[in-house]
Amino acid sequence: MPRGVECIYLNATKDLQERHERMNLQTGELINRPVVKAAPMPNWAIRRVEELAIAQGMKSLKFFN
Repeated sequence: MPRGVECIYLNATKDLQERHERMNLQTGELINRPVVKAAPMPNWAIRRVEELAIAQGMKSLKFFN
């Protein structure tokens, strides 16, 4: 059983425990954990995020500074 879960990083939580919010790429579930390990994002992960976005009704994404 692998110790890691395939997720994308969303943000740090704003509580005293300093946890990190991620989304499980298999289930779409939000997960909070105290430790994060950065890794390159493979093409399959990008495709999975796009699939989840379409399933949730997202049509576009805009970033603002």
